Amino acid sequence: MENITFLKLWNTIVRYFTATVFFLVVGLVSSFGMTPNHISASGNTDTISNTHIALPSSWNGLEWLNPFYEISVDPDCDGDGVTCKQEEQDGTDPNDPCDFVLEHQDCTPSTAWKNSDCDGDGVTNQKEKEDGTDPLDPCDLILEHQNCSASNEWKNMDCDGDGVTNEKEKEDGTDPFDPCDLILEHQNCSPSNEWKNMDCDGDGVTNEKEKEDGTDPFDPCDLILEHQNCSPSNEWKNMDCDGDGVTNEKEKEDGTNPFDPCDFIPEHQNCTPSEEWKNMDCDGDGVTNGDEKEDGTNPLDPCDYNPDHVTLPQSGDYLTADCDGDGVTNEDEEEDGTDPNDACDFVLDSQTVDPSSTWNASDCDGDGVTNEDEKEDGTDPLDPCDYNPDHITLPQSGDYLTADCDGDGVTNEDEEEDGTDPNDACDFVLDSQTVDPSSTWNASDCDGDGVTNEDEKEDGTDPLDPCDYNPESITLEPSAEWKELDCDGDGNPNDKDPNPLEATAVDDSGSTPALTEVAINILENDDYLPNNDDNNLGVTNLSRIGGTAAGVVSFDADTGIMTYAPTELESNSTVTVVYQVCNVLPDPNVCASATVTIEVGANTIDAVDDSYTGNGDIADSDVLSNDTLNGESVTLSEVTLTSTPTDELTINTDGSVSVNPGTAEGIYTITYT
Repeated sequence: MENITFLKLWNTIVRYFTATVFFLVVGLVSSFGMTPNHISASGNTDTISNTHIALPSSWNGLEWLNPFYEISVDPDCDGDGVTCKQEEQDGTDPNDPCDFVLEHQDCTPSTAWKNSDCDGDGVTNQKEKEDGTDPLDPCDLILEHQNCSASNEWKNMDCDGDGVTNEKEKEDGTDPFDPCDLILEHQNCSPSNEWKNMDCDGDGVTNEKEKEDGTDPFDPCDLILEHQNCSPSNEWKNMDCDGDGVTNEKEKEDGTNPFDPCDFIPEHQNCTPSEEWKNMDCDGDGVTNGDEKEDGTNPLDPCDYNPDHVTLPQSGDYLTADCDGDGVTNEDEEEDGTDPNDACDFVLDSQTVDPSSTWNASDCDGDGVTNEDEKEDGTDPLDPCDYNPDHITLPQSGDYLTADCDGDGVTNEDEEEDGTDPNDACDFVLDSQTVDPSSTWNASDCDGDGVTNEDEKEDGTDPLDPCDYNPESITLEPSAEWKELDCDGDGNPNDKDPNPLEATAVDDSGSTPALTEVAINILENDDYLPNNDDNNLGVTNLSRIGGTAAGVVSFDADTGIMTYAPTELESNSTVTVVYQVCNVLPDPNVCASATVTIEVGANTIDAVDDSYTGNGDIADSDVLSNDTLNGESVTLSEVTLTSTPTDELTINTDGSVSVNPGTAEGIYTITYT
């Protein structure tokens, strides 16, 4: 028997050779009835014995094709496809089918090895080789190709380092090879440093930091922005976490909050806002963000909205805002029932915030004083009649012009046109009254004549003319000014004048004995005052303009006395003097006339008998010496003396008595008248 040994060939040639030997052996056995040796399951080569004679010389050089040669190959002790010799060189265990260098497999692994699972990952070695995965790496496999039970070691491993064991991930249906595919709550082992430093959701915060922060490392919109410690992904940058229509990257550039849907710059919206955002009302004005975008109003400005599109309760920033700048919040205006969009419709006591500069410079009531100045003055910026005239800096307008500040029935505008004072209720043009006067004006007395303005209007008299009134309508005490006036011009002030509206002279009367001068104070009952009366505002003049008196009439304007001396013929009669009294200061003079009636008594002469003794002209004789006229000694100038001489006596014209010559002694009498 002859032994033939083959040299070690490349693996591919050996495989080919083995197959050739197999077929040749079958053929030869069939032809020659020879029985070949076999290769053991361990992969060791047994000797093939041949009892026949050597091949013919014609096979020289083809001995390797002789199936009866003994084939000797380096053995693979553990069937792992790596020869023992190679394993010795590699330093791996030639008896451990799972301890080898994969790249050094240089022979066919055993079936047992193929069906084994060296790395315990649940995929047989053979399947891993087919898949191109590493049968020695428990974390290098195709999960769907697991065709045997994974080892406990593999189950408790964490191939992706995400802190969840492989077994738990399989139960959860997550990928044990994707470190970002897990259920966070199921982390049951320590994550790897690689996982900790990873950023699964691409939000720029590492997984470890997110766990510390209590945020979700798999939710790119759940993070603390200040804790971003790595570069966010492009996906995150282009995302819009808060749905406000501005990408996260743009919001970071703008300094706005990418997680606050109401913190953004509207002009920087660069993607489509979310439906949630559209249905929100960021500024609380009652109009949804979506409607505001359609309206072209600002969804972040609670004062920029279309009132017709309010569909939500107004709230938040809108309530605390002061849209019209009048210093009253929108919420307070709603409670007050005023218009939050009208800067001049508010309750002054409700101002709780600083008014806007526009409001300060405006003039709500049109009185010409800015709202700001009115507040400083303590006047009402809503009352066109409550202002400090010294602080007028604007043209008066609006409500001020149509108002009637002084209540006199004439609008301020008409008063300005008339040149009267709109703040003086008694300075107006009566014909300009176009509105109802105030109750205060009605009850007042502008001209001080004692008749209310209202009564004067009813009487048809002038409430501005103190001398045009109905005396019967006087219900008030006349003013001091009125009392000092002289309405009728007679020189007598109204206060002293019995008839202040008409200069009046009243008839007088008197009496006097015959031939006796009488003095009568004719002004005592007249409106006119004598010139020596300090109250006389004029100059009084008295003159006779008629009457029947023939005697002497004289007037004293300083005292108001008229004197009259009747004639003898007027004795026992009535005479009259018609006089005129005038205040000669006015032009024309103010005059009145009256009649003085004088009763003149009869003459009363008391003639007393006389007695004389003597002859011729009796010395010191005067028949009138003991006579009286109206109780007074009479003189020749006062009487007319008449007598008829007798033969014995004669009464001379001077009242003396003469005894006619030749008259005998005796007692004689003579009568005189």
